[in-house]
This record gives sequence, C-alpha cells and structure tokens, in this order.
Amino acid sequence: MVCSVSAKPETLVSVLHADQDEDGALHLDEAEALEFTTVLALGIATRSPGGLVMRTSAPGTTDRVYGWHLRGEGLEPLTAGEVFDAYCTDIESGDIISPESDVDYCVPPDLGPEGDAPGHHH
Repeated sequence: MVCSVSAKPETLVSVLHADQDEDGALHLDEAEALEFTTVLALGIATRSPGGLVMRTSAPGTTDRVYGWHLRGEGLEPLTAGEVFDAYCTDIESGDIISPESDVDYCVPPDLGPEGDAPGHHH
C-alpha cells in the first residue's frame, strides 16, 4: 500500500508491504506500519489532499490495484478509471506511464459503513 498526503513544504509518501502466509497470518514491518499509519493519520487529521493505493498479488492471478481519496475524516473509493489514471501518472513530472501487463485496475472493496472501524462499537 502507498499513502500520499499533500503537505507543506513537500508531499509525504509512505509505503507499507504486507505478506500473508499459507495459514492466512499477515506479516509486515513494524517501522513501515508506524510510518504508514502516521502519514495516513496526519492526512486525515489535517484534512489534507491525499490518497491511498493498494496493490495485491497472488500466485497464478493478475495483480489488482485499488485506490481511495482522503476525504474529510475518511476514505472515498476511486473508480477503476481513476485508479488507472492515478497509477499510470508519474508523481514527479505528471507524465503518463504505460500501464503494466497482467494488472487489473479495480474499484476498491467496500470498507464497511463510514465511521465504523472494525472492532469498534458505538
């Protein structure tokens, strides 16, 4: 996953890699996770423009790319076309990048009702 937040004096970008083993256990680097959640929290807390892109890979399948805008205090899903445009544009120059083969640009999965974080009850 990649999170980017437009902040002064520069855009903040954080990358989080996660792997799932055969038993379904998720493995990630704690320092990466801390940095990623800090950048995401900063974007949400300051209501700064930003986005989140997730790329999933599994043996024998095409990679899938999903995306969300940071909007207010939450995430708003991107359309498949918006994901394609975001993923195929160079952040630095704004130039178009050729799409990769064997990659599907998709509408993201439903994250559930807005404001209801998993495991949190009102």
